[in-house]
Amino acid sequence: MCAAAAQSSCFDCAACDSIARPDHACHREQVQLREILTRCSALVAQAHPARTSHREKWWSALGGFLGILATFGSGLWWFGPQPGLAMVASLGASSVLLFAAPHSPLSQPWNVIGGHLVSAVVGVTVAKLLGEASVLVAAALAAGLAIAAMFYFRCLHPPGGATALVAVLGGAQIHELGFRYVLAPVAVNAVVILALALLFGSLSRVRRYPAGAAAAAPVLAKPARAAIDHDDLVFALEKLDTVIDVDTDDLLTIYQLATGHHADTETASRLARKPPRAS
Repeated sequence: MCAAAAQSSCFDCAACDSIARPDHACHREQVQLREILTRCSALVAQAHPARTSHREKWWSALGGFLGILATFGSGLWWFGPQPGLAMVASLGASSVLLFAAPHSPLSQPWNVIGGHLVSAVVGVTVAKLLGEASVLVAAALAAGLAIAAMFYFRCLHPPGGATALVAVLGGAQIHELGFRYVLAPVAVNAVVILALALLFGSLSRVRRYPAGAAAAAPVLAKPARAAIDHDDLVFALEKLDTVIDVDTDDLLTIYQLATGHHADTETASRLARKPPRAS
């Protein structure tokens, strides 16, 4: 390595002369590499961490294991030893939502059942109309129309997009089923994994599934500011005009816990600053 390379932190640079110049190719590449790594680090830093206990993480993993085990097993019983028909791959994504994010609006029962069924109908329809003519257009149209249909039927469930795609890209086995694909494997898979999620949710004292199920109310301190209610949160979310992946009741609980904690902190701070009474 030459002296110029050593001064410019370049390695094995045959093009460098005795003076390190920033216009050398090796120097520019290193600067670009540093910029890329810096941007990647910033993206990682901005990612929302899963602030859950180890118990919750492994409880979610156990739920996902049991959910897929039951779903795939029932599919094999229905279709026999045909893994390609026994379970739609999109159920893997549903298991993440159901068992790792059970409070999400996208994980609720109608979202799961309606999302998969509506998307399956859209996918099969598009496959029959356009599948042989243009698979590329059919796949894109199936995903796009599935999203629109889920919005209008109020059953937005992200794995539904994959369910629609499988109807187009699933191959001869899936295409031969036609609209029977909606019943089995899609409906059978969705009902089984939802039943497991309902059972699994009932076994936990912390989780609440479905979102409207009763749960132990947290002990809240008196808010330091004027309280807001459920209708206020609904109004704010409608003004945003976008999908927020959190239930309004959970948002209200978060607000109450935060304001209660703030009130307790301010009270403790005032007591710490207050001088002791003279005896």
